[in-house]
Amino acid sequence: MEQSETNRLLNLVLPDGRTVAVKYGTSLLDMMTNKGLADKNILAAMINNHLISLRAPVTKEGHIRWIDLSMAEGTRTFQRSLIFVLSVAVNEVLPNAKVSVEHSLGKGLYGNIELPPEPDGSPGKLTDEHIAKVKDRMQAIIDADEPIGYASYPREEAVRSFVQREMWRHIRLIKASSKDIVEMYLLRGQFDQFDGPLVPNSSYLTLFDMTLYRQGFLLRFARSSVSGGLPPIVETPKLFDVFRENEKWLKILDVRFVSSLNDFVASGDFSDFVKICEALHAKKLSEITRRIVAPENRGRVILVSGPSSSGKTTFSKRLNIDLRVEGKRPVTISLDDYFCDRKETPVDDQGNKDYETIRAIDINLFNIHLLTLLDGKEIELPKYDFTTGVRRRSGRRLQIPKNDFIIVEGIHALNDELTPSIPPELKFKIYVSALTQLNIDEHNRIRTTDTRLIRRIVRDQRFRSYSCKDTLLRWPLVRTGEEKWIFPFQEHADVMFNSALVYEHTVMKPLVEPLLREIHEDDEVFAEAQRMLHFLSFFMSAKDDGIPPTSILREFIGGSSFSY
Repeated sequence: MEQSETNRLLNLVLPDGRTVAVKYGTSLLDMMTNKGLADKNILAAMINNHLISLRAPVTKEGHIRWIDLSMAEGTRTFQRSLIFVLSVAVNEVLPNAKVSVEHSLGKGLYGNIELPPEPDGSPGKLTDEHIAKVKDRMQAIIDADEPIGYASYPREEAVRSFVQREMWRHIRLIKASSKDIVEMYLLRGQFDQFDGPLVPNSSYLTLFDMTLYRQGFLLRFARSSVSGGLPPIVETPKLFDVFRENEKWLKILDVRFVSSLNDFVASGDFSDFVKICEALHAKKLSEITRRIVAPENRGRVILVSGPSSSGKTTFSKRLNIDLRVEGKRPVTISLDDYFCDRKETPVDDQGNKDYETIRAIDINLFNIHLLTLLDGKEIELPKYDFTTGVRRRSGRRLQIPKNDFIIVEGIHALNDELTPSIPPELKFKIYVSALTQLNIDEHNRIRTTDTRLIRRIVRDQRFRSYSCKDTLLRWPLVRTGEEKWIFPFQEHADVMFNSALVYEHTVMKPLVEPLLREIHEDDEVFAEAQRMLHFLSFFMSAKDDGIPPTSILREFIGGSSFSY
């Protein structure tokens, strides 16, 4: 770096409009301390919509936006930092143990600590005593206000350094990424990499809890700087079982982390890998079909629900075909066609039309049609015109034999408020979601919401005339609706179907990256687009040639043999 560059002053505009001058290369943390702006509620920052650690050097002028727990990226920053403290604590109090954070569960994170074998060779068993030791050490690290160091290195230099230290997990992570610069964090002599910034000091992690849960642990933390408490433990046994089932699938596929998936792409065996993934989907779908047609099942109204871009539409179509193979003659109904006319749609607290609420559905007409069909009589399905916002007659008439099935697909399907006229014993509920179990590495997980967001960006651009920016702007509202209208009912399901496909990110990458790169630096969703691009940088790209036309992924990328 030239001497003139190191002495240059950079002007930064604070959120309150004031301008401060800082020396090139100064960290935001030092600037905040020197200017009397230090605040442990501030976890990271954005400069011109670029998310950075408070310890990262400032090299450009621009506008600052502080990141705290009220923002999604603030929650992620806190979460990443807590995982680092957890990793250091395990390393210090449980030598030779390996910690992995696997997936979200309720309002916490589920993970596992793999202990060394017992003297008799049996697997080590995680106990409350182990958890107490780790938790106490985590709290000690937090109370000590330990600095979390930050540094960035060219890719080749980082690899050489890690090879010398035999840090194979980090080498695997760098190998998976296409980034030229590697960002590293240091805490109490332990290096680690994460998919975003960390807090500058351990004392920022004010509130957390860790408990023994099933075969592993549950890590919870404050979700708001003003709530003053931890979220409650939400028991989701059915969801947990789906994750465990998917873990078995990953063992069958011999894939746990992105680096292993990339090996399949590079090896030339990717086509066979896709076939196996799709076969696992088909196997699970067949198991669900057998449960539906079993003599002991009385449920004739099959209610299929799931969050946005979970693939519930394709699932419903494939289920319809599987039931026909069993000699049934089911009909499929989409709740979208029972939307009230737009002028009658309820509004939310901001006065905007609320299409996520169950009250946007004409529940009365829907129940009349269900009862008519169950009675063996004919109905004419309505058709909702999303362009005009008006429900019209479709001319499509439906009728089923008295003992056959009605498949209902829509986000509110598991909510009994939707079907008050249908006796509980006549309902069979299915929850569909893309519950990604594949992770980047032991400490960097893939969020299920990111998998669905990528699907939605591609589908919206290809088939619904929405730009990537439009989808990113709308996504927080969609997520709010899911938290209110979908997730509370997921455990009501009789069965769950995991629509995630282990290979899908490698296929989606070349489709979604160009769309994300179209987002400009001055757009409010730029930081989110950059986060997604960073996430996708860990995956190799693959073509979609070998994906069958009945695949759930075809609903989003095109080429499906189903009509939508």
